[in-house]
Amino acid sequence: MGVQILLVEDDKLLGHAVGTLMKENGYEVKLAGTKLEAEQILNYAMKHVEPGNELRMAVIDINLPDGSGFDLCAKIRKCSMIPILFLTANDEEESIVKGLDLGADDYIVKPFRKSELLSRMKAHLRRQSINVASESYCSGNLRVDFEKHEVYINGKQTELRPVEYELLRIFIANPLMILKRGVLLDKMWDQNENFVDDTALTVQVSRLRSQLGKYEGQDYIATVRGYGYRWSIPVVRS
Repeated sequence: MGVQILLVEDDKLLGHAVGTLMKENGYEVKLAGTKLEAEQILNYAMKHVEPGNELRMAVIDINLPDGSGFDLCAKIRKCSMIPILFLTANDEEESIVKGLDLGADDYIVKPFRKSELLSRMKAHLRRQSINVASESYCSGNLRVDFEKHEVYINGKQTELRPVEYELLRIFIANPLMILKRGVLLDKMWDQNENFVDDTALTVQVSRLRSQLGKYEGQDYIATVRGYGYRWSIPVVRS
């Protein structure tokens, strides 16, 4: 199954054309024509996460018939760090700055070239699975400062082993999404240049889960049997 993309576009013809373009390039598209429809898709996705069906990106028009894409962007950022791309005819600098300040990752002005849209989507999806900005992030009672390499639980600094820290970084970059064991193993190899085998991964995840404790009775890292793991608590920039 392809990468899941939320496309919010009130122009039915354009929405169909962009959705078709995405599908032809291997993406699975959830199309919404209004802010309400988009919120319903988001709410369902956050409550019913299934392996292979996680939303990985949102492409949003700003001017919607029942509200603003800005408001939708802010709503997404309260619970997820997926890449957000604005796709709009509004090219005023003030509007662009506002969108980026709200947490959007990119801003593509209509009319646009198909190749440009696809190229930017691919770039942001690559960064999403690897990078976390040098900023602080909060999740439940956890705060992580990736610039200072500091981890705080309930306000108390906690020391993590290097492998545990790298695992935490990957999970924070991909909250509420199921990460298959093979994907985690590949990422650990790529980032540390050291081999982490399947058994070692199980041990490291277990140690990290123990270090983090629970938030409101829930583990930060949930085991999805037969697939891998999922960071269960929403992540926001702090």
